[in-house]
Amino acid sequence: MKNEQVAAAMASAHWESEADRKFAADYVAELEARVPATVEARIPPQDIACEQSILGTVLMYPLAERVFSVVQPEDFYREAHRDIARAMLDIHKRREPVDMVTVGAELKGRGKFDECGGAQYITTLTGAPPTAAHVMVYAAKVRDLAVVRSMITLGHELMEQAYEGAQDPSPLIEQIHAKTNEWEERIRKRGRVSHMSEMVGTGDRLRAFIVEQANWRETRPHFGIEDFDAWMRGLPTPGLTVAKGAPGSGKSVLANQLIYWWTHKCGRPGLLASLEMAFHEQTLPRLIRMHTGIDVEKVTTEEEMEEVMLAQEDILQADFTHVDAIGMTGPDIISQIRQVHSQRGITVAVVDYIQRIAVGNQHKEAAFTGFADALKNLAHELRIACMLCSQVTVTDDGGEVSKWSKAIEEVADAVIHIKREGNTRYDERANPQALLVLEKSRNGPVGLTDVILDPANLMWKPFDPRDDEPPEERRDARHGT
Repeated sequence: MKNEQVAAAMASAHWESEADRKFAADYVAELEARVPATVEARIPPQDIACEQSILGTVLMYPLAERVFSVVQPEDFYREAHRDIARAMLDIHKRREPVDMVTVGAELKGRGKFDECGGAQYITTLTGAPPTAAHVMVYAAKVRDLAVVRSMITLGHELMEQAYEGAQDPSPLIEQIHAKTNEWEERIRKRGRVSHMSEMVGTGDRLRAFIVEQANWRETRPHFGIEDFDAWMRGLPTPGLTVAKGAPGSGKSVLANQLIYWWTHKCGRPGLLASLEMAFHEQTLPRLIRMHTGIDVEKVTTEEEMEEVMLAQEDILQADFTHVDAIGMTGPDIISQIRQVHSQRGITVAVVDYIQRIAVGNQHKEAAFTGFADALKNLAHELRIACMLCSQVTVTDDGGEVSKWSKAIEEVADAVIHIKREGNTRYDERANPQALLVLEKSRNGPVGLTDVILDPANLMWKPFDPRDDEPPEERRDARHGT
């Protein structure tokens, strides 16, 4: 029964007591104020002909790699088409040919052959595409329609939550931000099909890119580690860099060093969101030590105290924002970065470290990968560099297991690995040496640099072989032997 029918029935009923009549009147007013409970049925946005053309093209031509880089099986509206697309994708992942024979056998093995229309329907699909040349346009359209349907679903969910008495809009806003990031990533990551005539201004953008590359010290955040910086030419901007390492390997040192060098030494605005260090108790003392070489926990003289206080004043004058992100969720951090950027125009955002974000009931890998995706999207949206620290697990034999870090690294534009001899924690005296390994770079070469932890400033700096010969295995690795 529709809301208006319920309201009419209650209004016309005979109520014996005044209390009952008042209750009925209030309830009728509430129903009349609502959106009708039953909305006229509508068919969600979809294009069956496009879906058939995509499947038919993949059956006839070796285009599964290209097609499924744009559209996913879940994007198809018709359930039979989703089942066929899943079969095609799994066959392709096994490096087997995708054709009517292999797809039919795969569907039979899954018990879906008859549900998908059998041999007759699969054969019909091969006659659906007017030409294979348009398949990527069809794929983009089916993907976009799936995104639109997702928007409709979210709208209904938000409406239901609102009517069920949601008082705090924050969770609803988080849902909107999370889904918006997901939609933007889908459109951006898998790319829209653009004709060359639409590429207006491409020459100007290329010229700007070349100039930026040549002047990377002024345009791209870097660490102040001369050899490594000159080789990496700054963090990808816009883009996402992942800095990974075992527990205690010096990830936070690298994160603090990036922020210190870029905001204080280079005078550029930046943000550090720390999920494990409070500003006044931990981050600020580290920055003061980088600035002065004085450990604030070991200050013993008035001269040292005065130098520390002057350093604090100097550091706080830099265009630097610290977010105490302990206990925050991924959407919370994204929201903070976006807000600070709107106020201060930051050029770099560093998050230390991803495995500490609050995930609630969400699966950890999904939460971490989703946050990395969202951070990369944000970097491109705001045209900034983002760096995300990630922890790898050390095994009993001294090896490293990336676990959740591997999925995060796939999203990144660059991956820096801090490797210490024997995977031991850094020690300012006993074991200060390490390798900075650029394991992935979309814009340049990969390789490694010997570094050493400066015991005074607690900063990474290039290793000087005149101080101590690097271990044999590192020297061999550096020369590719």
